[in-house]
Parts: sequence; C-alpha cells; structure tokens
Amino acid sequence: MMGSDRGGAGVQVGVTFSPREATYRNLPWQATFNAALDASPALVRVGVYWNEVEATPGTYDFSTVDWLLDQASLRQQRVLLTVGMKAPRWPEYYFPEWLASRLTVADRGVVSDDAQVRTATRALLTATVEHLRDRPMVAAWQVENEPLDAAGPHSWRIDADFLAEEIALVRSLDPVGRRPIVVNTFVDTQPGVLLPRARSAIWSRARQALATADVLGLDVYPSRTLRVFGSELTVRWPAWIWSGLLGELHDLASTEGKDAWIVEVQAEPWTSTGGGLPAPAWPGAAVAPTSVEGVVGRLEAAGYRTILLWGVEHWEAQRSQGQDSSWWTAASAVFGRTSGVS
Repeated sequence: MMGSDRGGAGVQVGVTFSPREATYRNLPWQATFNAALDASPALVRVGVYWNEVEATPGTYDFSTVDWLLDQASLRQQRVLLTVGMKAPRWPEYYFPEWLASRLTVADRGVVSDDAQVRTATRALLTATVEHLRDRPMVAAWQVENEPLDAAGPHSWRIDADFLAEEIALVRSLDPVGRRPIVVNTFVDTQPGVLLPRARSAIWSRARQALATADVLGLDVYPSRTLRVFGSELTVRWPAWIWSGLLGELHDLASTEGKDAWIVEVQAEPWTSTGGGLPAPAWPGAAVAPTSVEGVVGRLEAAGYRTILLWGVEHWEAQRSQGQDSSWWTAASAVFGRTSGVS
C-alpha cells in the first residue's frame, strides 16, 4: 500500500475509466480504455456495474470487467476495483431492473434499510469477489462509491453499519490477498465548506470511512458550473478554501495509521445537471487542461501520494471529436512524473 508521509515518495497519478461514460459520449469504449492505458497511469479505477453484471437474478456476467482486466494485465497495469451497488458516474446507483422495480425507498432515504437491497448486495459482492479475487492486477477494492454521501436522482445513501458489513464480507472472501479496502467520500470545495456545520459533516463521513476501511478516499472538484438565467456559469473556488481541509483529512488518516488517497480529482468540466455532457466549447478557462498540474501539485503538497484524475472520457472525446489533444497532453505530463505504484 502507498505510504502516507508528506515527503519522499513520488506521487502516483492515475485515472477512473467508465465504459458507460465512453459509450454515452459516442466513443468506442474498448479503444478509449486502451488509450488510457497507453498514457501509462500509475493506477486505473474501474467499476462493476450491477445492472450489467446481474441483468437476471442470480445469473452473473462479468465479461466487460474481465475484458478490462485482461487488457490491464497485458500492460501490467494495476487496478482499483469498485464493487457494490454504487459505481462511478451518474446515476450513481446501478440497480438491475428486476430489483429497481421493487424498491419503495423514499427520496433522501437510506437505501440499505431495504432488506431486498441488503440481501441482493451481499450476493453481488460474493459473486464479484469470488470471480475476481485471483486477478493479480487488482491492487485494492473500493467498497461502494461515496456510500455515505446522499447521491443520485433520489439522494439515497448507504448506512455506515451496512457498509461495515460489506467491507467485512469482502475481507472474508479475499483473505489471502490482503488487498487494502478503500472507502471514498465527497469533499465540497465551495465557500460554504468553511462553515462549521459543513466541515463537521465531512469529518463525520471521513471518520466513519476510516472506522472500517484501510484507505480514506476523497473526491475533489474545485470548479462548479451553475445555470444562471439559462446560461452556464463556471466558478473556480480558490485553493485556500479547500486545500487546508484536505491536509487535515490526510493527517486524520495518518494518525490512525492509515492512508488517504484522492480517488477523484476534477479534470473535466462539471455540468449543472447530473449526467449532462459539457458543451463542445466550454466557457471560460476555469476548467482547462492547464489547471491539472496546479491542482495535482496542491494535493501533493497536502500529503497525497495517490491521485486519480476524473475525466478521461472527456479527454478522448475532445481529441477524437474536437481535434483537441490538450487534455491528453496535460494528463500525460502529470503521469510522467510518477514513479509507479508500490
């Protein structure tokens, strides 16, 4: 596992990849994944999407995940694998239709309170880990994606007790590998995070994650896009608002003898509506390729040695559909400063 010292070890910069997002952007997802591997990131995060894996109850199809891991193996590429009911990208929860049609969870409710969800999620985790635990390129398991955060079209969240049960199940199914367990949470970067109530909520989720996980994962988006009078307005919050908090969260993990990773850091525009695509010509330079190195530098200064960029599908869409390779150039320069995952 990565060390947690602020000095010495080189920063490891990687990416998150979603075949669903590549397809949504009219990209061939296999070619897009290979393009990501061509850039030689230190670590690649991929997710197991429940509605694809178990379209029929009790019948599991891991062909997409197997293909991704086969390609990773050919490149000796290490992978962070996200497992559970939530996975990267909107709409967050990927319940198969046979389960989704039975749910009666209220908006802003705790989805893991549903007995059907708990039973089916345990079965999914068991099938997933048993199928993939012999893959040596799986460097770590991420159990759920932002489980303690309210997210998705219904603003559901997962209870900390059930999350702990999920983690215990994954550990029991993969006892020999001793792969670290990552749990991530969203860290707001807007001025409201300076208020005690907002900071307290982030600290509470971080402590809950650290209670059972080996690695605290944090998701950071310094720029936000708002819809104002029908137009998109991009705002980039100054680093002084959020960098100190991230340094404190890194220290919190260190005091417990654990590590903290940046599981997502923004390297694409944030649209004002969930699941929406950025405009072809995004207004302003707040979310520009030139911002990548500066943000990574801030995170490195705060102590982080594992940092995963968010937006590889956007980079490829810009290159293949807009003849703009600047995102890839910026990301590759940051990958080039890494020294490999240890």
